[in-house]
Amino acid sequence: MNQQFTEFQQKLVEDFRAGKIGLPSMPSAVLQIRDALYNQNLSFEEIDRIIQIDPALVVTLIHVANSPFYRGESNITSCKGALSRLGLGTTRNIVTSIVLRSAFQSGDPRARKLLLQAWRQSCHVAAICHVLAQFTDNIRSDRAMLAGLIHNIGTLPILNHLLKTPDLLKHPKELQQLLHKLQGLLGRQLLRHWEFDPELCVIPVASSNRDYDSGKDEIDLTDVVVTARQYVILIRNRTPESEERFCITPSFQKISSDWDSNDEKLSFIDNEEQQISEMISTLSS
Repeated sequence: MNQQFTEFQQKLVEDFRAGKIGLPSMPSAVLQIRDALYNQNLSFEEIDRIIQIDPALVVTLIHVANSPFYRGESNITSCKGALSRLGLGTTRNIVTSIVLRSAFQSGDPRARKLLLQAWRQSCHVAAICHVLAQFTDNIRSDRAMLAGLIHNIGTLPILNHLLKTPDLLKHPKELQQLLHKLQGLLGRQLLRHWEFDPELCVIPVASSNRDYDSGKDEIDLTDVVVTARQYVILIRNRTPESEERFCITPSFQKISSDWDSNDEKLSFIDNEEQQISEMISTLSS
């Protein structure tokens, strides 16, 4: 890492510790919708009216309700119908997942490409998380998907900070090293700022550790995200050696405990390629 990046990193860490990092806020409409979904005193009709503040969100929510993952016997054509099919818990996680997409956008062309790359990676990891959760007894697929989407959310404050020193954006290798090193800490801080629950706030830091082990037999949300992230790394450069490294990660061993051989363990994810692709398409649309 060159001297300019080293100085930037030191300043970023100092500002982080001093609470001087400018953290992006969620749009007020999004906060209103999220609060409504957590308000147990509101009826479906009241929540329906609040969600319709954002017409684009309504369209996407209906699209998700009609996707292969939630499709019923009839076609959903209204927000209220989508709420009824999905339920409030699933709707809450899906709505949060949908609105995160807007956070990965920028009017600055220098940051736009990097944010798009980060969003695509988030969608890929989230889609795998959604599939993996189906092989667990205690993790909801929609919550696993949300956890996958936020695993690299720390990219946002780092890139916002980098725009003050735009020349650094011209060095992709050093930039990736910087993001890898700091996005976990800043991601955790951003999720706390957005008042996400503690289990989700730990995801950006904990899921970057391929050797993560909770010390418990029960699969947790971080296990799912760690496995998804490592699977993405695996398929980029798949060799017998990389397959072996993937299969011995503690998180994947928990999730794949019902299978014996490495071939069987890998096959249960590989066989879900179409479902993963469909979920990526749903998240990206």
